[in-house]
Amino acid sequence: PESIYTGKPYPRERRRESTKYFMSAMGLSARQSSREIAERCLGGEKKGVKVLDIGGGPLAYARTFASLGASVTVLDLPEVVEHMSPELKEKENIKMVPGDFNIGLPEGPFNLAFLGNICHIFGEPENRELFKKVQKALQPGGTIAIVDFIRGTSQMAALFGVNMLVNTTNGGTWTLEEYTEWLGDAGFYDVNLQSSGGRQLITAIKR
Repeated sequence: PESIYTGKPYPRERRRESTKYFMSAMGLSARQSSREIAERCLGGEKKGVKVLDIGGGPLAYARTFASLGASVTVLDLPEVVEHMSPELKEKENIKMVPGDFNIGLPEGPFNLAFLGNICHIFGEPENRELFKKVQKALQPGGTIAIVDFIRGTSQMAALFGVNMLVNTTNGGTWTLEEYTEWLGDAGFYDVNLQSSGGRQLITAIKR
């Protein structure tokens, strides 16, 4: 009720244990759909494709991309990378990079940028800037792939918007029209929404 009244998240302290539990929960959820989504994102070309997995700390999608032959760079917060790096196996073609995607992205060019459950954490200004950074990190014709709850397509998307109200400063769930506008302004075209692995997937191509 306090969040609904003020429009602000309830203050809470972040603990190291929270990172551990959050990574486990997100990894379990993603593994249920990662194979179908990864195959659809990669299309016909799989081996040697360079993938930037933004906020992919749980490693579920990264491991699936790598198992299909892709070379994967995972960007996540330093505390997440510190916690998850020991989980990597020696022969996995995955590199973890500590950082903040609101500040910058690893140097490309990449063939595919994957944003799994990232955009709902932030509002329009942050997402617009992130899409611009992604566009610069991709090679011409590269793909951005966004897995998220798309407002206006299900009751769950609206309900999850309430979850973001309680837990984030300006996060929420956004409509396909909003994504199309933001991506278009960032230099992408052919915005496409589809269901994959029980999730909603938006893809677009760099001009």
